[in-house]
Amino acid sequence: MLAKMKSRYQTDATYARKRNEYQAAWEKRKRAANPGHAKQEKKRNALRMRLARVANRDLFNERNRAWKRANRDKVYAAINARRAWKRGQRCTCCTYTTIQRIYLAARVLRAEVDHKKPLSIGGKHCRKNLQILSPAAHRLKTARDNKRIQAFKEKQK
Repeated sequence: MLAKMKSRYQTDATYARKRNEYQAAWEKRKRAANPGHAKQEKKRNALRMRLARVANRDLFNERNRAWKRANRDKVYAAINARRAWKRGQRCTCCTYTTIQRIYLAARVLRAEVDHKKPLSIGGKHCRKNLQILSPAAHRLKTARDNKRIQAFKEKQK
């Protein structure tokens, strides 16, 4: 029996390729018959993911934490971009990916990214306003910036 199967499908890779071709053709016929199929499938997949997330909350949370640990530069870039967007301080000269590259470079150098002019006193979230500092230098600058921010807030009152 096994010899017959081997001759019929030659290898598992051939069988898998034929199966994928058949499945793709079936999907194509299904989409042609029902134009809204893709939208329905997307909704169904989203629902499946939500149900799986609820059923396996601990597993999903652990995967999420692991991803965030592995991609800290992306996380910090996104957090600062969101803060700048909320305050209307996004620049038009650079894209999100250029800023993300700065955060990646800082991670490679084991350094930290700092805004030259803090977002809280009107600085833009722009590559021209970002600088890479060592952790010790960043702590010193943050302490100085906190004093500037206090003075700025008192001045506005």
